[in-house]
Amino acid sequence: MGLRSFVLDALWEGALARVNRERPVVVAITGTIGKTSVKELVAEVLKLTGKPVFKTPGNLNTNSGVPLALLGYIEPPSSALGWLGAALKALTPPKTKGFKAGVRPYFVLEYSSDATGDIPYLVGKIAPDISIVTAITPAHMQGYANFDELRQEKLSIFAGLQPGGLALVNADDPEQSVLPLSPHAAGYTSLRYGLRERNDQSVWATNLALTAQGLACTLHYKKDGKEQSLPLTTQLLSEPQLSGVLAAALVALHQGVELAALKECLESYVLPPGRGRLLQGVRDITIIDETYNASPASVVSALNSLKELGASLKRRRVAVLGRMNELGDTAEQYHLEIAAAAATACDAVVFVGQYADLMREKAVASGMKPESITVFSDTKSVCDKAEQVTRKGDIVLVKGSQNGVRLEQFVKRIMLHPELASKLLVRQTARWK
Repeated sequence: MGLRSFVLDALWEGALARVNRERPVVVAITGTIGKTSVKELVAEVLKLTGKPVFKTPGNLNTNSGVPLALLGYIEPPSSALGWLGAALKALTPPKTKGFKAGVRPYFVLEYSSDATGDIPYLVGKIAPDISIVTAITPAHMQGYANFDELRQEKLSIFAGLQPGGLALVNADDPEQSVLPLSPHAAGYTSLRYGLRERNDQSVWATNLALTAQGLACTLHYKKDGKEQSLPLTTQLLSEPQLSGVLAAALVALHQGVELAALKECLESYVLPPGRGRLLQGVRDITIIDETYNASPASVVSALNSLKELGASLKRRRVAVLGRMNELGDTAEQYHLEIAAAAATACDAVVFVGQYADLMREKAVASGMKPESITVFSDTKSVCDKAEQVTRKGDIVLVKGSQNGVRLEQFVKRIMLHPELASKLLVRQTARWK
């Protein structure tokens, strides 16, 4: 047995010892966009049940990250010696704080996949009681032969459900809308949620309106033919984010939380750092901080939010867009599509990174004036010119992928209170710095 196999086996031995001891209700979440936001929301609403709730911290969502999370880690070890120490410690795991015999806690786990087989591996270790696939879009494509292979990988989280488990299906996602209704031949039940009312849905939203506070809507819940509704004003900006609210609400309602009890929780919820938060900037700038990660679908969604919010508040709209990673052979194509979308959504755009020059050409071809476009080779360069690419009163969307991009550094440069960066921005730990 190699060292890597020993470490992974030891981590899972310790993690599964905890699972077997506490017998949790496991909610597993995957998708190509929105996983972490939905995880955070689900964990918050499940606290309304009064039962203990554990959630995977940060992005510990891989084959090795999930057991680390269950063993109490908040980020992976940074050295081979650290991994070995974690493995040895896992063989005698401590008892979990707050554990009560006879009370089943909730474990809200994020399951990630970078290649075929990752999710079947995770559900083979910890089979969920409730599974959610947020949405399936082209992202992390370098690990898959084609999009259909990625789709099947994500949907395998439903096949891995416990007997009698619950699949929460996003009816707005075309890759899930074809899934059969409950009762399912595979032995689980499916419930549907979406932003538009359909006959087969349990939760949906109507009367969507973007306000200065965020998206407002009316939340509807139907069970056994009876319908209830609730007005909400969230602190979210985009429809995909609101879709996550519906998924979380459906989990809570299925677990016995009353609809009225959800209102305060959902209205006070603030997105995790880097996932669409509104931040105050210098010179009366409003920042839409989307720096956690980027995929084609999530960038288009963010651009739509910028377009609508800027129009509503009558402010100049600026997008600072970094490279999107892990798109494989489709990378150039998708960056050009984003450039065309930016040309219709923004008053000014800043392209950063590998595809910036090509994106400028595409934006001009799509009707944007050349003087409204600025190009930088890397994040440091755009940070040095922050005052030149933004103006007083702008609404500034900042979005890009993680590794090699790190546009949270630009957000820190223009935010009103950079001393709060450790609390408000992503990747502020010593390991990232």
